[in-house]
Amino acid sequence: MGCINSCIPFKSVDFEIMRPAHVKLGSNYNKVEILCDYCENTSAIYLLDSVNRNYTKVSLNFIYTLKENLQKSPIFPNTEFSLISSDSLLPTLKNYKARSMENGLIIILDSIYLKDTVIIQNDNLNNKLFSFAMAHKFRFRTYDKRSMMMVDNYLLQDTLFWDADYSDYLLLSFPEIDEAIWDTGISAGVKYSHYLAPYWVDQSRDFYIGNNKSFKSSYKLIQLNNLDSAIYLLNNELSKNTSKLKKEKELHNLAVAYELKDDLTNALVMADSSYKIKNNKIFKKYAEKLRLRKLDKIALDWQLN
Repeated sequence: MGCINSCIPFKSVDFEIMRPAHVKLGSNYNKVEILCDYCENTSAIYLLDSVNRNYTKVSLNFIYTLKENLQKSPIFPNTEFSLISSDSLLPTLKNYKARSMENGLIIILDSIYLKDTVIIQNDNLNNKLFSFAMAHKFRFRTYDKRSMMMVDNYLLQDTLFWDADYSDYLLLSFPEIDEAIWDTGISAGVKYSHYLAPYWVDQSRDFYIGNNKSFKSSYKLIQLNNLDSAIYLLNNELSKNTSKLKKEKELHNLAVAYELKDDLTNALVMADSSYKIKNNKIFKKYAEKLRLRKLDKIALDWQLN
């Protein structure tokens, strides 16, 4: 009855990791220019018909989201980002001398396809479920500014879904088209930026605490980012003749500490050793995550150098 707090099995360790891009474009660009004819005068959008207005709105949301996310990427550390129109792009492309010294990229949103629809499905009780979907395709071309050679040609295809809301009278309510357009542009901008450049993602790991003083002390050290001391304390605990149940948790905690230190080789050794003691699905899943991280690290080292 007295161990409500002390018997907490584990606590979360939250951190960020970097994922590699899908393509290697190089690094240390001086300039990235994104084609956008409506960015300077967005009021002109309201003069368009409804179909073209929707396509222009989604492209604007895409472009601003792409620019914002690329600026956070480590392959564009000192890069100047600008939005250019077709009128200013064409003279630049013709004037080779003006661009020959610039290590830059030109990103062109080549085409957009949008299709909204209502999807009807049946659940396990044969009740009808309604959702709204926005299928979309974005075609991009990316050029190296010095050579004006195309370095990538990519088609992004995806569908966003919204579950229908029910009013008091059981009338269906779907998102406004402007909301769907807004979300579609943002989603495409994020995904394309991740395609072009490495990006950060949130991660969470379980760190076993239980009623073990050493585990609690190690966890506190990790919270203070004193990883070497935490690893020393956990290794010291591991050297003792303990039960298999405790040893598998010690090895798992060590794997987490090594991962936080970015020592993925030792982290994977500890995670595999923990799984071998007992074929625990949680430990197996964690070892698989570490293997994927090792592959990601190889790709990142290649992309950032």
